[in-house]
Amino acid sequence: MAINAFDFENFPRGKLPLNLTRQQFFSGLINEIRAHSQTEKHPFYRLCDLGDMSNSDLARTVPVPLPGSEVFTEEGFIWGKAAEAEDPVRLFPAVSPASYLLQQFNTENSIAAASRNLSTQIGWDKQRAFAYVRGVFLWLVLAKLYIPKERAKI
Repeated sequence: MAINAFDFENFPRGKLPLNLTRQQFFSGLINEIRAHSQTEKHPFYRLCDLGDMSNSDLARTVPVPLPGSEVFTEEGFIWGKAAEAEDPVRLFPAVSPASYLLQQFNTENSIAAASRNLSTQIGWDKQRAFAYVRGVFLWLVLAKLYIPKERAKI
């Protein structure tokens, strides 16, 4: 999956290439089994499946930050540091629409709500705004900074 820097509107469909440590893999495997057995309201999916999710399913997702992760501004860019990471990752320019979305990803707004708000805020049509919000969210998942709210309760 090739990802072009800051081209969030064209974030590719497909499995997310999540690189996990051995400990994260086994911990995640146990959580996947728990999630599958404890939730019947939500269909079972893995984080790597988010990139393949239909727009209607992803629209209901509520992004939440992972505990211990940090997001900060430095030298005109927004940077993020995952809890277990040694070094931060440059996420996007501080003046981009993506920085507005960090305010929208407030543990209450769904992807659909953030898309509507972005569309209103900068005058994009709803389809373009949704594609952009989808790309930003998936980028933050890849950076191990955000996950869907329903997974945060596991």
